Amino acid sequence: MNPIKIAALANALAIVTGRPLHTPYEWGLSIYQFEKFMSHLATFGKTYSDMDEFGTRAKRFGENDARIMEWNSNPERTHSLGHNKFSDWYPEEYQALLTYKSVRSNKKQAGSLATGQLKDVQPRVLAEAIPNKSVNWIDKGAVNPVKD
Repeated sequence: MNPIKIAALANALAIVTGRPLHTPYEWGLSIYQFEKFMSHLATFGKTYSDMDEFGTRAKRFGENDARIMEWNSNPERTHSLGHNKFSDWYPEEYQALLTYKSVRSNKKQAGSLATGQLKDVQPRVLAEAIPNKSVNWIDKGAVNPVKD
């Protein structure tokens, strides 16, 4: 997307929302990052309730994009980072998604530990093996492509 198309899109957003014209620079984004952000919106079907949220999400996307670009610029890294549907989320939002919330109470489990019902359980030693210093898990067929 070239800068003229971006300006036209921003102008259309301003007309539709009745809000003043915004530019990517207001959200700390370069034109290139704004193009990536707009592609991100289209790829993942993202919509926002208003221009304030749009700006907040654009800024967060830009911060994550800068972090990804910095990480990937180091040739010493053994893996690379990329964008996904969470690229415009804040860490607190993502953490809330990952946080396990048990439906049942953990009192029963805590009670077992408190009453000593597990005190006689002894660890088992598995067959000893000398691990390889390096294993290529791709060659072993244990690595799948990145999935959503």
